[in-house]
Amino acid sequence: MYKISLTAQLCIFGAVFIIGLIIVGMINGIASGFIEDDRARFLIVSVFQNLLVFCVPALIAAYINGHSAIRTLSLNVIPNCKALLGVVISFAIGFIFFNQIIYWNDNISFPDSLSDIEASLRAMENAARDTSNIIMADSSVIGLLTNILVVGVITGFSEELFFRAGLQRMLSEAMPKLIAIWVAAFIFSTLHFQFFGFVPRLLLGAFFGYLYVWTNSIWVSIFAHALNNSIVVLFEWMIIRGVLSSDFDSIGVAEHGFPILPLISLCLFILFMFTRKMWFNKSHLRKIK
Repeated sequence: MYKISLTAQLCIFGAVFIIGLIIVGMINGIASGFIEDDRARFLIVSVFQNLLVFCVPALIAAYINGHSAIRTLSLNVIPNCKALLGVVISFAIGFIFFNQIIYWNDNISFPDSLSDIEASLRAMENAARDTSNIIMADSSVIGLLTNILVVGVITGFSEELFFRAGLQRMLSEAMPKLIAIWVAAFIFSTLHFQFFGFVPRLLLGAFFGYLYVWTNSIWVSIFAHALNNSIVVLFEWMIIRGVLSSDFDSIGVAEHGFPILPLISLCLFILFMFTRKMWFNKSHLRKIK
């Protein structure tokens, strides 16, 4: 198959993305008319959004690349348990630092001259949280499993296919991989339209991007993304059930004074990343022909 230019690939990629958004908007409007349960509607629309807005553009862009879409998206590169364990360890040692970043970003205060802008951004943030609260409201085991499936697994898979195997891969053809990682992460965070969660999502996106480059397997970053989302879902579920305190996500956060625990967490995370060849080496992966 003839390979088209990178510019054409990006244009088609963006066009299919926009078309997907329009279709999902129509689906949401139709669903609002006959699905009274807001949580069920949000989950159903979320599935369509993941498939049409994220999966389809990545698959089409990979197909028109002139090679097998499966190989282009690195879906044929299967990681072993060591690479996945490396992801788990990364989250375990870095979560306190990440909690601190979340706290700082969420508590940004604008000057009085920009109070209207801050109010608008806060309104968008609150709307997103209201939607999240509706989705997380079901405290049953079935509710937990459906949330992990949709918010954790399906969303993690779809967004990594789009932002890393799709966007970042194409950007890497036009710029150094390091820059492509951060550009894709910036776009990833921006498209969530949550200013007061922008920095932690930017850092997460960059981490997923590095995993993709280090391993050359989209499955590792998919696992990391799905694990992150699923942990959030699980903790929210446990808080609703009264198993965890609502301030669990503030563990280690320094609201005042020097953030010693977050700094230690960051140092441990960086130190662990220096051993990445041991955990995320391409030789640890297996390709499916």
